[in-house]
Amino acid sequence: MSSFINLVADHIKQHYDLQKEELTVVFPNKRAAFYLRSRFKEIYEGNIWMPQMLSIEEAVTQWSGLNIVDTLDLLFELIAIETEKGGSGDITVFGSMASQMANDFDEIDQYAVDAQHLFSYIYEERKIGVWDLDGGITPREQAYLDFYKRLKGYYDQLRQRLLAQGKGYYGMIIRILSEMDGRKLHEATKGQRILFAGFNALTPTEEKMIDTLYKNGQAEVVWDFDQYYVEDPLNEAGHFARHYITKDVAWKPKVFSNHFLTEPKEIYLIGSMGKTIQAKALQSLLEVEKSHNPAVILANENLMIPVLNSIPNQERYSAIKVSMGYPMRQTALNDLISEFFTLHRKGRKVGNRGWYLWPVIRILSLEIVRTLFTKEEQQGINAFLNQVKEKTLFIYQEQVFSQYCTSPAAQQFMHLLLGKDIKEGELTPSRLLDILIDLLKFIGAKLQNNGQANTFLLNQVSEAGKVANRLKNILGRHQQAIRTLDEFEILYKLVNNNIAIKLNSSSTDGLQLMGILEARNLDFDTFYMLGVNEGILPADKSNGSFIPYNIRKECGLPDYQEKQAVYAYHFYRQLQGARKAYFIYNTNNNDSHGEPSRFLMQLKYELAQRNPNIVLVEKTFLNKTEPSLPTYPLFASKTPEVMEPLMRKIRTERLHDALAPTSISTYITCPLKFFLKYIIKIKDETAVEETQDNDIGTVLHDTLEMLYRDHLNTLISPELFCLSIRPSAPQKLSQAVNKKFAQGLPDIGYNYLNKLNIDKQLKLYLDFEEEAIKKEELYVTNVEYTLHTILTVNGIPCVIAGKADRIERRGHVTRIIDYKTGKVKNADVKVPKNINDIAEIPEKALQLLIYKYLYLKEHPEESPDNVTASIYGLRMPQITFDLQVEDSNLNEHFIETMDAYLSDLLTRMMDTTVPFTQTLDAKHKPCDHCDYRDLCVNNAATASPEDDH
Repeated sequence: MSSFINLVADHIKQHYDLQKEELTVVFPNKRAAFYLRSRFKEIYEGNIWMPQMLSIEEAVTQWSGLNIVDTLDLLFELIAIETEKGGSGDITVFGSMASQMANDFDEIDQYAVDAQHLFSYIYEERKIGVWDLDGGITPREQAYLDFYKRLKGYYDQLRQRLLAQGKGYYGMIIRILSEMDGRKLHEATKGQRILFAGFNALTPTEEKMIDTLYKNGQAEVVWDFDQYYVEDPLNEAGHFARHYITKDVAWKPKVFSNHFLTEPKEIYLIGSMGKTIQAKALQSLLEVEKSHNPAVILANENLMIPVLNSIPNQERYSAIKVSMGYPMRQTALNDLISEFFTLHRKGRKVGNRGWYLWPVIRILSLEIVRTLFTKEEQQGINAFLNQVKEKTLFIYQEQVFSQYCTSPAAQQFMHLLLGKDIKEGELTPSRLLDILIDLLKFIGAKLQNNGQANTFLLNQVSEAGKVANRLKNILGRHQQAIRTLDEFEILYKLVNNNIAIKLNSSSTDGLQLMGILEARNLDFDTFYMLGVNEGILPADKSNGSFIPYNIRKECGLPDYQEKQAVYAYHFYRQLQGARKAYFIYNTNNNDSHGEPSRFLMQLKYELAQRNPNIVLVEKTFLNKTEPSLPTYPLFASKTPEVMEPLMRKIRTERLHDALAPTSISTYITCPLKFFLKYIIKIKDETAVEETQDNDIGTVLHDTLEMLYRDHLNTLISPELFCLSIRPSAPQKLSQAVNKKFAQGLPDIGYNYLNKLNIDKQLKLYLDFEEEAIKKEELYVTNVEYTLHTILTVNGIPCVIAGKADRIERRGHVTRIIDYKTGKVKNADVKVPKNINDIAEIPEKALQLLIYKYLYLKEHPEESPDNVTASIYGLRMPQITFDLQVEDSNLNEHFIETMDAYLSDLLTRMMDTTVPFTQTLDAKHKPCDHCDYRDLCVNNAATASPEDDH
């Protein structure tokens, strides 16, 4: 049981007669009340008057007689004021400004700031910001100044409007109470005896209210501080305690615990590579931990679901008590609703031809849809999705979906989703809300009809229904402010952002899972804290305020240092009464929160040095029970099962399956990627909305092939090019598009931009070609021609083949051309001096070298000096990138040197003792755009190369 709660309970028993008098206990939040009630059951016998237990927000609401205004009601009050002042009241423009204003007003009142002085100060500071020597300002600058000039008016009118409704925001209410004299406050609190317990960062208005109640003889304060951080002037955790000590009040802290410097503690600092791996580390620790009723505390609350899924399936963890809600915005159902809004904002733009397909596809691919429909129903949906990929569809049509998915439930889902009964142009926020409500009813009924015990998902539907009802109420009262679908979507997000799926439990037994704020005032013998990273604990600096930093300091408003001091107190307070603590943090440097919290470093370098009874251990968890294993790159051993397809590829007679310049470059860059792509042939079958770069390249390649195929081995003069080849480009492009995309490229969305991009790249290339032919006539000898050779290595005939996009002759030089639609630099095609290994050659340069090598193998009569290879980069401004060879061996003995390089490479490729190993080359970042990056986390394996993979 919590030691601080024990202290509070014992204090109450010694100083209050609960059999005769009533008492109100006020905590920072409500969770501690559950533990205090449990403690009373243990220490009291007979009947008592159970103290009223309130959070500070509940207390001030009760004493003032004012209700805390809802955040959204506050927003619409400010929008109404803006409209009265002649503004548009547009929620898409004014909404974020109103939210920022509300936060600032709340702080102004909590810190009892003179609003007139503050807003005048801000206005003058902004005037200086737009001042110039000429003395004039633009209309935009004047509007900017006018807004700041009106801030005081917003503040005053908001207070007046709320008071007239019997409402107020927290800062406003606590300020009203703090300004009451002793008699009025005594009446407001009905003369109750009040105990304030476990507070740390009181605002000036809270301090003043408590001071008045104390002088009335009504109140006392029980603090929860430790002398370790209070007496250290540099420790942020004691910032507020030191402030209270200096105040001239009788209720200031006088007695502190001394847990940190005298008691034994075991502290474990555990790094884990990635966010969710922290949950695996927790699982490993819980499996061996023997403590009674431990707590799991999430500094990063986004880890809740991974943590719940990682609790060991053991008897002692059968009772998990979750005292925090799961944010609705992070749920699977919210993903569906978000895509639902996107669908209705974008999908209807296609008009009579049907719906723009990709918002529909994204919905059908969601996790919740896979959960919602049975296996047989999902097969029909998958059949439709496969048709989308195979036929490159861009428009959704109901008859196509029904052809492949015959499930009545799935068809009804699509009917509801699309709002089929609503005609083009008739969709209003109210109508869209009706569609959403019908869709939620369908989902709830479908889950129940399926007999699924998915309580969490049903809870999501229930909460979403409450959100929908709230939206209907708001639309009824504020229809003039929500006129468009964009405004309605913003309203949904504003409502939804404050909703959480209730997982609360009042029990104090079993494994406790809570956020760091829910854990305030509670002590656990053993606890595990996850997400203990800088930027989370303490949180990143936030600048969401209209009040500049220097004015905040001048007027006594809190700055980020005070806010971080609050986090520091929560951190140290949690460790204060614990015997054993595990702090788990993310070590992934690629993550924005990949650095351990500085609080952990303070434990390591300060606390552990001062208390010899503290054992501090650092470990790294790598998804193993023993969290201190070394790391090795991932690899695939060359077993007989692997060697068989590899040798088939090396010795194949089918040239399109042979080793090619691209596959050879892949092996050099990352042997494991070569294994995944060419040996076990894992493919990404995911349908994507936007035409990919390789699709654009295919269309341009096919267009250029068709343009020149009719003119092979023909002198291409300027006249022939301008009168025959160039005029046929639009027709050839259309044929290439239809060959790649059965339905053609649509004239909407991203793909319309890609269509323009293809047109632009083709025009730039044709402009380049026209000018080049004027300077030097051209012969194109082959297009899409496969070059090949057989290189015998250790007695094994190895086939190397590559398809040249074009082979041409200009003057006495034969050039093998490779078209590229991506970015190319001159350095990419340069072979440096004095290379010792083929891996030292840049990837694009190596591919060009292999093309040249294959051509010379087929044409031994030609001199290497008269043959080159080039990339035609189809992006402006440069088109031609010729192979540049600075290495003397290649220049003087080209064929012999290439034979040696390729033989060495093939020998290594066929060596059964050399596994296909993951690249560790961070310099070229080969993993950034790799198709297998989600399968292969760089440097994440924990087995040694001697183990079988």
